[in-house]
Amino acid sequence: MTRLLAIFGPTASGKSRVSAWLAEQLDAEIISLDSMKVYRGLDKGTAKPSPELRARHTWHLLDCVALDEPFDVHRYVSLAEQVLADGAARGRRCLFSGGTGLYLKGLSEGIFAGPPADRAFRAELAAWEQAGNSLHARLAEQDPQAAARIHANDSKRLVRALEVFRATGRSISAQHEQFGRLRPGWERRIFALVRERPDLNQRIEARVDTMLAAGLVDEARAIFTNGKALARGPAQAIGYHQLFAHFRGEIPSLAEAVDRIKRDTRRFARKQCTWFNSFPDLIRVPVAPADTAEAVGQRILARLEQDGWGAAPPPALTPQAPQAPQAPEAETP
Repeated sequence: MTRLLAIFGPTASGKSRVSAWLAEQLDAEIISLDSMKVYRGLDKGTAKPSPELRARHTWHLLDCVALDEPFDVHRYVSLAEQVLADGAARGRRCLFSGGTGLYLKGLSEGIFAGPPADRAFRAELAAWEQAGNSLHARLAEQDPQAAARIHANDSKRLVRALEVFRATGRSISAQHEQFGRLRPGWERRIFALVRERPDLNQRIEARVDTMLAAGLVDEARAIFTNGKALARGPAQAIGYHQLFAHFRGEIPSLAEAVDRIKRDTRRFARKQCTWFNSFPDLIRVPVAPADTAEAVGQRILARLEQDGWGAAPPPALTPQAPQAPQAPEAETP
């Protein structure tokens, strides 16, 4: 049996310090569950664990990808499985910490790869849309369920849903019907840190200010001026994306770029919270402004002990058979 323990939640909710406290109590190693922390060079704007925390604990899946290197859920799952297997072989348990719901879902439920990108069809759709037609209306005819959950302006997801239908003859919704089932032989405990919106927004504001004081603008400028093409993830990372736009003259002032970073981070945090509903077994952990990491960690630890998930080392990880398509479809570039 493979056990997956995760401290999950939106940015600035306090996951790293709670995870570090729990790791000490459980004698666990920590696996980052974050799509941007994997990139080397994205340091100031991704809230990677502090040097203090990284010196005290073993962290995995940080700084393992170059800025020009594509990275997706497939690769994350592969790397995370390797870390889990290695930890189990050494008699060590692992604790996931982060806010990328797609990675958590893909790891614990498997990945529906879907058909490869069809460049010609995508070009056809782009021309069709430029002619004044609606991708959303077209998808609504083929897959009303998908159209209901995808915003009319989200061209990327609309195109992918249409592409899947064209390639397979089945709607993307139908192919996700088994979404939500754990992989055979897996158990999980997902604890989500939940803060009231005003508290979380205040923490986001403070975090961005701290990042700026630590040198985020200089780091972003160095990346922008080095002449190397960036993978889509780093190019769109909140904090960097807005500063890159400022350097190109698209955002006139640094102050406006900072305002956009804070606004977009608040929006992103709300989006992260929507993943809570994707995990029916998720355990919400309310966090008050005055709560310490230890206080929150103790509540989580009490629940783990109640469920028999205490400090005993994990059993050896057994190889998993290939899974049938039943989980989130990975994005295809």
